[in-house]
Amino acid sequence: MKQKRLSPLLLAVGGLCILCLLCFSPLLFSGEIINATDILTQQYFWNVFIKENLFSDPCFRTWLPYINAGTPFGGGLDLLFRPVSLLTLMLLPADIAINYEMTFYLFLAGVCMYFYMRELKVAAFSAFLSALFLMLSGQLVSLMNAGHVNKLGAIFPTALVFWAFERALQRKTLQAFLLTAVILSFQFYQGHIQISFYLCIAIALYYLVRMAIQWKQEGRCAPIWKLTAYALVMVLAFLLLSASGFLPWLSFAKVSERAEGVSYEFATSWSMPPEELATYLIPGMFGFRRLNHYEDEHIVPYWGRMPFTQTGHYLGLLPLLFMHLALCFVRNKHVLTLGILGIVIVLLGMGKYFPLYRLLYDYVPGFNKFRVPQMILFLFAFSASALAGFGAEWLFSGWSAARETRLRIFILACLVVLMLAGVFVALFPNLEPGLLSTFSEILSRKGATQEQAQVRLNSIFQESVKFFVLFGMSLCTIGLRLTQIRQRWLYTAVLLVFLVDIGLFNDKFIDTIPLKGSHYTSENDTIRYCKENPGLYRVLPMTHEPATYNVSNKFVSHKLASVSGYEAVGVQYYNEFIRQIQLGSPFVDMLNIKYIILPKHVELNGEPIEIGKVVGPYKVVMDADAVLLENLNVLPRAYAVHKAYLAQSKDEAFSIMQHPSFHPYESVVIEEQPQTALSANATPSLQSMVEISHYQTRTIKMHATMAGDGFVVLSEKFYPGWKAYVDGHDTTIYKANYTLQAIALSKGEHEIIFRFEPVQYMLGLWITILSSCSFLVFAAYRRYMSSKRRLNNDAMPFPVNP
Repeated sequence: MKQKRLSPLLLAVGGLCILCLLCFSPLLFSGEIINATDILTQQYFWNVFIKENLFSDPCFRTWLPYINAGTPFGGGLDLLFRPVSLLTLMLLPADIAINYEMTFYLFLAGVCMYFYMRELKVAAFSAFLSALFLMLSGQLVSLMNAGHVNKLGAIFPTALVFWAFERALQRKTLQAFLLTAVILSFQFYQGHIQISFYLCIAIALYYLVRMAIQWKQEGRCAPIWKLTAYALVMVLAFLLLSASGFLPWLSFAKVSERAEGVSYEFATSWSMPPEELATYLIPGMFGFRRLNHYEDEHIVPYWGRMPFTQTGHYLGLLPLLFMHLALCFVRNKHVLTLGILGIVIVLLGMGKYFPLYRLLYDYVPGFNKFRVPQMILFLFAFSASALAGFGAEWLFSGWSAARETRLRIFILACLVVLMLAGVFVALFPNLEPGLLSTFSEILSRKGATQEQAQVRLNSIFQESVKFFVLFGMSLCTIGLRLTQIRQRWLYTAVLLVFLVDIGLFNDKFIDTIPLKGSHYTSENDTIRYCKENPGLYRVLPMTHEPATYNVSNKFVSHKLASVSGYEAVGVQYYNEFIRQIQLGSPFVDMLNIKYIILPKHVELNGEPIEIGKVVGPYKVVMDADAVLLENLNVLPRAYAVHKAYLAQSKDEAFSIMQHPSFHPYESVVIEEQPQTALSANATPSLQSMVEISHYQTRTIKMHATMAGDGFVVLSEKFYPGWKAYVDGHDTTIYKANYTLQAIALSKGEHEIIFRFEPVQYMLGLWITILSSCSFLVFAAYRRYMSSKRRLNNDAMPFPVNP
């Protein structure tokens, strides 16, 4: 009886899974967290908050009150759009979940790539190689070291989007284009707008190239116009399906510090210098990356022209050789399209070093909103991996004398490169003094000493030796095709050489540390003091020493509120307000700052610190690993005032608040005419009272007793999406003191509720839901009609010949 063979898909997915487990076992089985600064200072604390929110207050959008005087945040239910995050966070501790989430993203990126290559009719093993090349590419794996979890999450569906789009271009049906819109919207919900922006650019370029090829082949415009119409419907469907994510992003963009765009210098920061293309061959040419805490200097840190880097571009030498085989010897529309895509992506990744980038910045929407042009290079990893699959297909199948001749020529050309590398390695001891002298300025970048410059040059030599060995091994592996070796052994050699090559690189970007006991989560004396003195107040960190104070988002895990905290993009007016803060100014009081954290051994007014000493409005309450001042003039989280000023501009608002006659506990500055008349001589605020009865993330309840008409000021960041209800009726929220919230109240007692209910999100959610239902009905209808036509065709009698 003939034994049944496993399907290629099952073998490919199983192979990717096994290799993923082996390559990332330190992350999966060590019980430690990856040593990545952005994870240890941001993502871990976001996981702690969102996991608690998922069970205590499930919602799609919530308010994170512990940093930057509050900030909008995705709620636990928002993870329904990011199933990998939801699954890992529900099943695992917050820290370990991050490791599994990133690993799972890489695995899924490989699986999606396999589907894409099979759609292009590439053989199973060649498609598997493309998937493996992408899954383990240094471009993606090094993102782990950067701690860019959301970026990996947004990148993994890339090949799936291209699979759906390629499928749509081949089938030429509206349903196929709508499926692309669905997958593209799924990618958008993974939460990295810049990655989505770049992916949309790539899809547009992919489409234009394919239409140009089709027009050249057919010479007719009618089919192209039809596909263009379908593509426009796809774009509209994508926007409708993405509405619940896109509308809140537009709302944030209006108030963000990038609302009016960023400068060209900022937008082109972290452009890839052209000379760093060499790192695709010799990854350590300019060092590797910035070192993290708790890490020995076992690698040479990055010293290229960018400010710093935490990632690398290396894909492995075999994928590059296979890619060049495809570009040289494979003639089809897919190789041409992917080749053009790869070239354009590299040019865009060079940013300011690409002459046309300025035109894109000036005239193409989006390019003036983002920085780090080299971020787009994940698409080069995709296109290079796909091309490598075509190169492997050319090498492994349909062998002939002509192909053998071409391969020999290709290997001879590569041997020239190998010989040049060998000459450099052999002559290096003689060239070293001259190289150190000639390139001393370059080798001494970033303030390097002569000794460090020597270390950098030695590193170039060591990496060149490694390139010489690995390139030779890769060429020998390809050269095995010219022998009588069995195909399975050739496959094995390809896998082993690639895994050794890429493993040596990726190992430099995977490091774990125990979270417990690290300065990232360890309590400092200020946290202990605040826990012993609980209340509804904020702290103002003004020191980063010792290391336990150098993690600004740490307060989230302890449910302590701070006026600082790291966000990738902040709210513009809040950042402007924070820049006005100085000790002794009313801005400190308005933000409900009760404690100020200063470095140890600090002096106030030239006098040493003593516990209990009062200096101006501040009292020294702790002198331990840092100095803690208590603000004696702190204003409560919510308070009443009966005097208001109207400011027409930012400058006027700050001018009023900085005037000696302005007292924030008596007055408020608003930016639009209220429904009640403004008064300069009103009831003293002390005669009124505001008491907060409930304060939890997105809901704040309070009771106010007003001695006269006035305002209740809430020391919570003003932001679109907040609603206020007074005695059950909604009321207007005014922007108060340039960054806070205020509502007008009449004399008497009132029950007040502030609730974060962003209309933009709910509107977008309903658009998304209705659009999804419409597409499901359309898909069901089309399926029904297709089935009905098949039944009718089957029922038709066959013609009988007389």
